[in-house]
Amino acid sequence: PPRSTLFPYTTLFRSVGDSLASDIAGGRAAGARTALLLTGVSGQADVCSPHRPDLVMDGLPELSAFLHTAWQPGGIR
Repeated sequence: PPRSTLFPYTTLFRSVGDSLASDIAGGRAAGARTALLLTGVSGQADVCSPHRPDLVMDGLPELSAFLHTAWQPGGIR
């Protein structure tokens, strides 16, 4: 099958990281959708920074579950 069939949400996020100042700022500067993982440098209190992510998640298990749901037919749009 074509890649778009296997990975329909590959463009969902292009930058995922735990630092607003580097991972999220860099992704936003590149025009990417971003997801902040609250597992490292930046915390929930930092989310109101100028480098706001599109999505905030507790960590990799939550991101994995989100992507699993998104990849299902009729998943997250």
